[in-house]
Amino acid sequence: MKAKEELMTLGDVFNEFVAQHDRPTREALVAWIGRYPQYERELIEFVAVWAEQEMLPPARELSTEDEKRVVNRAMSHVQNVIYSQSENRKGSGAKATQFATLIDEGKNVGFSARELAKACDLDLALLTKLNNRQIDPQSIPPSVAARFAQVLKRPVELIAAFFLRAPQTISGRSFLARGKPEATARQKFSDAIRSSSLAPEDKALWLRETAKIDGE
Repeated sequence: MKAKEELMTLGDVFNEFVAQHDRPTREALVAWIGRYPQYERELIEFVAVWAEQEMLPPARELSTEDEKRVVNRAMSHVQNVIYSQSENRKGSGAKATQFATLIDEGKNVGFSARELAKACDLDLALLTKLNNRQIDPQSIPPSVAARFAQVLKRPVELIAAFFLRAPQTISGRSFLARGKPEATARQKFSDAIRSSSLAPEDKALWLRETAKIDGE
């Protein structure tokens, strides 16, 4: 059993945790750190953010000033995406190999799951849904792959191909999901954004990017 637990990836540990626990508790955290001491920091962050999201109030409506900030940030994001795509084209000649999960790939370059989500302007729920390929790939804006490519230092084409792979089968509840989605169903990225814990201005920014894809 010990050898099997040592082989568990961080993504697998997160999935098993939420499959066995409906709510984040101190007792569960202590037990899982005992089982997976190599992921102590990640588990602490995971449970802390989950508990925080359980207490979040409903998102407020955007004000005029919020809208202005969204536009300014959108321009900044566009510049980042263009830069990322340019850098990935330069390295497109390098051999691309598949990787297991986004979370594990982030760990390989020094990012915890929480840090990886923040670097890509996502929350942990969104990251884990993308990590498990529970999001319809046709609904994911190209900039999502571009951001992961920049942070993980991988070709953007490889990230996009990862999203196209079959969804990961998860027993029990999906991570931070509200309710139990169908095992084979994939959520639209825009719907995942709306149910996320992102700040209203960040949600608005992402929803502007998904509007054309969703035909809204």
